[in-house]
Amino acid sequence: MGIKDKSTYGEFYWAMQVEANFLEQETYERELAPFVADYINELVGLDKLPSGFQSLIGQIKSPTQQATANVLMRFASEVADNVVGKVTDPAIRPASYASEAHFHSLKLNAGQAATLFSRKKILEDMYNERIGWAGYEPVEAKFYYDSMRPYPTIPDLVLYSRYLGDPKNVWSTLEKLYDVDPTDYPIWEWLGLQRINTIQAQTLLKRGFYTEYDFYNEIERIGWPDFEHETIRELAYILPNPMLLVQ
Repeated sequence: MGIKDKSTYGEFYWAMQVEANFLEQETYERELAPFVADYINELVGLDKLPSGFQSLIGQIKSPTQQATANVLMRFASEVADNVVGKVTDPAIRPASYASEAHFHSLKLNAGQAATLFSRKKILEDMYNERIGWAGYEPVEAKFYYDSMRPYPTIPDLVLYSRYLGDPKNVWSTLEKLYDVDPTDYPIWEWLGLQRINTIQAQTLLKRGFYTEYDFYNEIERIGWPDFEHETIRELAYILPNPMLLVQ
C-alpha cells in the first residue's frame, strides 16, 4: 500500500494529488527562482549572516530540494507584498487620513500622559488610564514615571558636587547622584572648571603677567583663529577719551 504500491481508488487518487502538487511546486520553482535569484543578488551583507542562514538563502536562490518550493513561494510572496505595500501606501494614505479624522481613535501614549501629568495638565485618573493601556503594572508604572522626570545634566551635577561636596574630590559626591563612566569623568570635571576668558587674558597682558607668547597661546585655546590674534591684542588697549586729548 502507498504511492508505489497502489491498490485502491483512494490510494490512486491520493498518489495523483501528490504528483500534481509536486509538478505545481516544480513550476513555481522554475518560474520564481530567476526573479528571486536576481533580488538576492542585489542584497548586501549576506556574507555576514551565520552559515546556516547563508545555506538557507542559497537554497532559496537556487533550489535543489522539493521542500524548498514552499519556502521559495513564501519568500517571493513576502518580497512582493512588501514592494506593493510601499508603492500603494501613498495611494491609500488619503483614505487613512479621512478615516482618522472621522473616528478620532488616537489617544495620548504613556510618555505624553506622564509629561502632562507632571506638569499638572491632566488628572491622575487620566494618567493611570493611559499608563494602564500601555501595560505597565503599578511598580513598573512608578519607575516609568520617574524616568520621565526632568533630571540635572552631568555638568549641573558636577557643579552641584563641587559646591555641596568636596571641591577637591568632586567624584565622591557625583558618583552618588549619577552613574558616570569613570573613564569619561575627567572630561566632565574639566568642562565644569572655570577658564580664562578673552577680557581676562587682555588684562593680564596689559599688567605684564602674560608675555605676548602667553597671550597668543591663551586666546588660541579660547578659540580665536590666527587671523584674529592681532585684532584681539589691539582691543586690549582702550583709546583715551577724545575730550581728554583736547584738554
